[in-house]
Amino acid sequence: MVVLASILYRHHLGKPIHPRLPSNAVFAERGASAPFASRCLLVSVTETELAFVPQFPFNLMFLPEIYRLERTIPLAAIKQVDTPKRLLGCNVVVTYGDRRRVLRLRLREPLAFIEALRLPR
Repeated sequence: MVVLASILYRHHLGKPIHPRLPSNAVFAERGASAPFASRCLLVSVTETELAFVPQFPFNLMFLPEIYRLERTIPLAAIKQVDTPKRLLGCNVVVTYGDRRRVLRLRLREPLAFIEALRLPR
């Protein structure tokens, strides 16, 4: 019942059940990770925004809503991008918004991601 409810909820909001990477992406990666999401995110950067969403079936059962795993961030809102030197955990930290929210990602191509954001390292 929870899966069906989450499918109906996503459909009602116009969110895809099977998310796809945008065709106009300047950076795209499948299987990225974030806290509470290991190798299940689609991350993309277009000319105007950074977006990430869990791949199917991880986008069901209200997991994106519970763990805030589905976001679209305007590039103009990004304040800083760091690449912490850690053996494990995140390899890119994005600070964005007026409240200085933090997004931690583990990407296979962190330098290509940063270049797509057009921000200095």
